[in-house]
Amino acid sequence: AAIPVVGTTLADDWDGSTVHYRCLPDYVTWARGCGHEGRIAPFGGAAKMPFNVEWAAKWSLMGVTIEGCGKDLGTKGGSRDRSEAVAREVFDREPPINVQYEFLNVGGKKMSTSKGRGAAAHAIAEAVPPEKLARRSDAATLGAVIWRVSAGMRSRGCRQSRT
Repeated sequence: AAIPVVGTTLADDWDGSTVHYRCLPDYVTWARGCGHEGRIAPFGGAAKMPFNVEWAAKWSLMGVTIEGCGKDLGTKGGSRDRSEAVAREVFDREPPINVQYEFLNVGGKKMSTSKGRGAAAHAIAEAVPPEKLARRSDAATLGAVIWRVSAGMRSRGCRQSRT
């Protein structure tokens, strides 16, 4: 059975080819696990890493040297700090330089590519006046946002054209 919520799942054994997992009913406060357990080979898209581990793994695999994050992920002890620890302790590498940015509103709501609220990098670049991009403080923030939007769209298979 597929378990849709990674946060409720505990992987507790690796035998070299399969992982034993349990979907725990009370593992987290924000979701209820179904109680299912089993073994699965975590290859070919059959399993997903927790976000902080996945983020650090992508940095290592892709050789990322700079990546921004929103202020929510960049809080002390937050996702960015945990991912940086994983990068150092598991992948034996320094994490990429962090460029923390504020949120942008799109249609009155926080831009969130995971919720389908975002814009293609070319659309943002075309909408921002060149003089704003030339100012160092604005350019760093907008550059980080543009890069994350673009990377997020590519990772989801988006091939949006410039029409």
